[in-house]
Amino acid sequence: MDGHKSIFCELDGQKARSKALKIAVGLSGVVSASLKGEDRDQIEVKGDGIDTVKLVSLLRKNVGRADIIKVTEDG
Repeated sequence: MDGHKSIFCELDGQKARSKALKIAVGLSGVVSASLKGEDRDQIEVKGDGIDTVKLVSLLRKNVGRADIIKVTEDG
């Protein structure tokens, strides 16, 4: 089962974007991560068995504000 998760993050500058993507792809189950949105302030992660709560917690701890926008499961 593949899942798509969209997470809003306050990403000020390229350094924060890069750090957020590194955190996302380092999580177990993540196949890909990309920046979305007008201001490139949303991270879309794709994969199987992604712990969304853990991802948001890590982003909040290391980058700043992070909120879950959408979680979809493709089966």
